[in-house]
Amino acid sequence: MPSVLNRLSLKQKLILFATMPMLLLALLGSIGMLHLFDQYQQAQRNTLSIEVSREVSQLIFELQKERGLSVGYISSHEGKYLTDLNRQRKRTYAQLHTLLQSPALEAFVQTLETDHSQSQILRENLQVIETSGHKMATIRLGVDQQQKNEAFRFYSEYIHQLLMLLSQLEIQTEDAQQTKAYEDLLNVLAIQETAAKERGLMNGMLSAQYLDTKAFIMIKSIQHLQAQAITKTLLTADTPNRRQIREILASSASQQVLRVRAQLESQIHIIEQAYKISKLLGYGGLIHDFKNYLLRGEQRYLARFNRNINQLKFKLTELKKLDGLSPVKLAAIINIDETIDNYHQQINKLQRLKLQGLSIKEQDSLVRVDDKLMLESLASLQFQAPEIDSKFYWEITGAPIDKLHSLSNKLTDKIARLGYQQQKVSISYLALGIVAALINLILLFIIGRSMISNLVDNISLIAKDMQRMTLDPSLELKVPVRGKDEIAQLSHSLNLMLEERCKANRQLNLAAAVFEYSSEGIVVTDADNHIELVNPAFTQITGYSLEDVKGKSPSVLNSQQQTRDFYDEMWQSLQTEGKWQGEIWNKRKNGQVYPEYLAITVVKDDVGQIVQHIGLFLDISNRKQYEQDIWYKTHYDLLTKLPNRSLYTIKVQQEVTMAQENNRQVALLFINLDRFKYTNDIYGHGVGNELLRQVASRLKSLVNKHDFVARLGGDEFVIILPRIRRQHQVQAIANKVNARLASSFEVGGDDLMISASIGISLFPENGSSEELLTRNAETAMYQAKNDGRNNYRYYSSEMNEHILERIQLEQRLRQAVIRQEFCLHYQPIVNLDDRTITGVEALIRWQDPKFGMIAPDMFIPIAEETGLIEPIGEWVLQQALTDLAHWHRLGFKISMAINVSGRQLLGQNKTSFKCLLKALLKKNDIQPQYLHIEITESMLMDDTEQCMTALESIRSLGLDIYIDDFGTGYSSLSYLKRFPIAVIKIDKSFIDNMLERESDAKLIKAIVMMGQSLELKLVAEGIETHAQWQMLQALGCDFGQGYLFSHPLPAQELASYLHQQALSRAIS
Repeated sequence: MPSVLNRLSLKQKLILFATMPMLLLALLGSIGMLHLFDQYQQAQRNTLSIEVSREVSQLIFELQKERGLSVGYISSHEGKYLTDLNRQRKRTYAQLHTLLQSPALEAFVQTLETDHSQSQILRENLQVIETSGHKMATIRLGVDQQQKNEAFRFYSEYIHQLLMLLSQLEIQTEDAQQTKAYEDLLNVLAIQETAAKERGLMNGMLSAQYLDTKAFIMIKSIQHLQAQAITKTLLTADTPNRRQIREILASSASQQVLRVRAQLESQIHIIEQAYKISKLLGYGGLIHDFKNYLLRGEQRYLARFNRNINQLKFKLTELKKLDGLSPVKLAAIINIDETIDNYHQQINKLQRLKLQGLSIKEQDSLVRVDDKLMLESLASLQFQAPEIDSKFYWEITGAPIDKLHSLSNKLTDKIARLGYQQQKVSISYLALGIVAALINLILLFIIGRSMISNLVDNISLIAKDMQRMTLDPSLELKVPVRGKDEIAQLSHSLNLMLEERCKANRQLNLAAAVFEYSSEGIVVTDADNHIELVNPAFTQITGYSLEDVKGKSPSVLNSQQQTRDFYDEMWQSLQTEGKWQGEIWNKRKNGQVYPEYLAITVVKDDVGQIVQHIGLFLDISNRKQYEQDIWYKTHYDLLTKLPNRSLYTIKVQQEVTMAQENNRQVALLFINLDRFKYTNDIYGHGVGNELLRQVASRLKSLVNKHDFVARLGGDEFVIILPRIRRQHQVQAIANKVNARLASSFEVGGDDLMISASIGISLFPENGSSEELLTRNAETAMYQAKNDGRNNYRYYSSEMNEHILERIQLEQRLRQAVIRQEFCLHYQPIVNLDDRTITGVEALIRWQDPKFGMIAPDMFIPIAEETGLIEPIGEWVLQQALTDLAHWHRLGFKISMAINVSGRQLLGQNKTSFKCLLKALLKKNDIQPQYLHIEITESMLMDDTEQCMTALESIRSLGLDIYIDDFGTGYSSLSYLKRFPIAVIKIDKSFIDNMLERESDAKLIKAIVMMGQSLELKLVAEGIETHAQWQMLQALGCDFGQGYLFSHPLPAQELASYLHQQALSRAIS
C-alpha cells in the first residue's frame, strides 16, 4: 500500500483523501438519520405509555375509594356504606375494563417486542393485574358477608402492582423532563396511597363498636410512611408541584384531619393507660397482692402492694391531667382512684389486725373491699366507642385525596404534553436531517475541487520556506501564515516550534537563576561524591564558599552528632532507592552545630550509572526551637510555671518504677484550696490567678530538689515525695503546707486568707498506678474537706463508699435543679403574747423521685460548694413570693422570712441579688415590709465590707434582715451594731435545754436583754413545750416558732390553717 501511494501525485493523493471524508460523512449521516428515526419511535412509545399511565392512575384512585368503603362496611356490622360501596364497585369495574381493553396498552406492548425482556416483564405484570381483577369478585363476596377477610391487604397489594406498572412505564422514557415528571407523579401517588390507606383503616376503626389499639398501631405506621413520602416529594418535586403539595397540606380539610388524628390519639392513649392500670390491678397486681397478704401475711406481698399502688396513683394522676376529659371518663377515673385508696386503707388496717392474732376469715370480713364499681369504670375506659363519626371522617379526608388525584392528573397531562412535543420535534428533526444531508453532499463536491487546487499551491510554498529554514542558523525565520486552513495551521505550528526552542533556552536561564537565588542550600557532587557546585544559599547557611569545598567530600560539614550506622543507612537508601531525606545535624564553618532537613537525589545516565548526587537542605533551627516551645506549653502550666497534669503523669510513673526497683515508698499529696471559687467569684479572675501563682511559689519553697510539685488544673495541686522512709516525713510536709497556705496572701492591696485540704495516698499501699494513686489521694482530700477543711487525711478504702455517695447525691441534685424537684414548706411565726400568726419561714424540701424526701442538711452544703445554691435560692425566692402574694389576695397579710446563702448574697455581680428582689416584689405586687431576709453569723465574718455593702443595698429596698441561729457562732455585739440587723433569731439548741441547764437560760436572757437594748426584735426557734413558751414570754421574747404552734406545712395546708385561725378568732 505505501508503494502504491508513493506512485501517486500530490493532486491524486488529495483527491483520494477528499473522497474518504465524503464517504465517512455519508456513513455518519446515515447513522444520524437512524438515530432520529429511533427518537421518533421512542416519542411515539412515550405517548402510548402516557395514555396507559392516565388509565392506571384513575384505576388506583377508584380502588383506593373501594378499599376504604369496604373496610368501613366490614367494621360497621350495620350495613353502613353499602349503597356507596356498590356504586363505587361499578366505577372500579368500569375503569379496570377500560385499562385492560385500552388500545394504547396493546400498542405500547407491541412497541416493546424488540426488547424481549421488557416486553415479558410488562406482560407478566399485566397478567397479575388481570388475575387480581378476577380475584376481586371473591374478595367482594367476603366483604358483602362482612367477614374479617383480607380485603384491605388485597386492595393494597393490587394498588402496589399498579404502582409497579407505572414505575415500569417510567423506565421506558429516556427524556429527562418526562422522567422527572414521572418521578413527581409516582411520589404524589405514594402520598395519595398512604393517605387512602390511613382513610381506609381509620374508617374501619371508627365504624367498629369499640376502638382497637392494634389497628391504631398500623395507622401510626402508615402515617409515618405518609410523612416520609411527603418529605421526599417536597425535596425532589418541581417548584409548582411542591407549592401545590404545600397548599393541600395547609388546606382547612387537611388541618381538620390533623385535629381528628389528635382527638383519636388522646382517646387511644386513655384506652392504653386503662389496660396498663388493669394489669397493675389484676393477677400479680394490687388486688392479687392484697389477697396474698391477707392469706399469707408475708412482707413481700405488702411491699409489692405498695409499689403497685404508687404506680397506679401516678398513672391516675397523669390521666386526670389530660385535656378534654369527658365527665363520664373523669368520673370513672375518680371511682378507680377512690377504690384504690380504699384498698390502701384496708391493707393498713390489715397490718394492725395481723398483730391482734385474728383468724384469716375474721380478717377478711373486716377488710373486704367492694371493687365492682371500680371494675365497671375500668371496663368503660378500656372499651370505648369511637367519638368521631366515620362518615364525617370519610368526608373530610376525601377532599385532600381528591386534590392529590387532581394533581396526579395534572402531572399525567404534563407528561402527555411533553410526549406530543417530543414526537413533533423528532419528526421535524428527521425531515431536516434528510434535507441537510443532500445539501452537504452537493456542497462537499463543489468545495472539494477548489480546496484541492488551493492545497497544492500552498504546500509548494511551505516546502520552499522549510528549505530556507535549514539555511538560517539564527532561528529567527518565521514562516508566513496565509489564511486559516490546515496549511495555515501547519505554518503556525512551525512557528511554534521555533518559539519553543527559544523558550527552552529561557528555561535553562531560569533554572540557573533558581539555583542562584534559592533559599535552600544546593550542593552537587560527582559520582565519587566530590563537590562540583554549590549555590549562594549553601554559602550563607554553612559559611563555606565554592572555593572552600570544591573537590572535597560533603563530610567537611560532619558535626560528629550522628553515628556511623546513620550514614551507612543513608548510603544504603541512596543505592537501593536512589534518594534519601531526613533530619541531620551539621557544622558550619565557624564551628556552630545546627539542624537541617536534607534531601539527596541520585542522577543516573541512560545505562543506569551514577553520574551525580544533588543535595538540597534547609536550616530548621527555628522550627526546632518552636518544637521545644510547644513541648514546654504541653508539659507546663503557663500561669504558675509548674509542671501540668501531662508531665505529672509521666513523673508519677517514673517514680513508681524507681520505687519498685529500690523497695521504697512514694507519697502523693493532693492539695485543693478551700473555697477558692468563692474567692474567685468575689474578687475576680485576675486576683484569683495571682493567688494561684503565690500558692505555687509557696509550695515550691516547701520541698527539696528530689520532690515534685505540679498543678493539675483549677485550684488543684499535687506534691510527689519520692524518697519516703517514715510516715512522719509525710505528716511534716502536710503540716507545713497547711500552715504556709493558712497565712495571709497580699494580692492587689488586699490580705486574703485561704486554707487547703490535703489528701495523701502511698505507694504501694494505696495503688501501683498513677491513675489509682491520684484518684485515692483525691478521695482522701474530699474526706479532709468533709472533716472541716484546713487539714489532711490519709486514704483508706472506706472513703470510696462515702465519696461515691456524695458524688451520686451531687449528680442527683444537679438533675433536681433542672427538673425542679423541690417544694417549700412554711412554718408559722407567732406572737408569743396571743399566739397569732404574724409571718412564716420558708423551708425548702427535696422530693427525690427515687429516695423520697431528703433533708436540707444533706444537700444544702453540697449546693453551697458546687454553686447550685444560686439557682436553688432564686427558685425559692420566686416560689415563696408567689405563695405570699396568693395569701395576701386571700386577705392574710402575713410576712415571709427567707434564708439566703452567702454565695447568693455575695455573688460576683453584687447588684444582681438586689435587682432580683426588686423585680420579684414588683412582679408579685408585694410591699417590701412583708419580706424578711435571713442570714447567718458566719456570713458576716467571711467578708465584712462586701457583706455590709450587700446588706445595705437590700435594706434600702425596705426589707428587714434577720440574723439566724444567733449564739452558735461568734455572736459579736459589734456586728449587731454595725450591720443593719432588725431581728435576732435565738437558735433551737439553746431553747431545747433552757429548762434543764441554767447556763442556757441565762444565755437566752442575756440575748433578749441585748436585743431589747439595741431595739431589735427577737424570735425563738424550736419551741416544743408550753413551759418553754411561758418562760420565753416571761423573759420578753417577742415571737416564736416550733412544733408547739405548728409543723412546717405545704402552701395549701398553711392556707387552710390560716382560715381555721381566722375563724377561731372571729368566734372568740
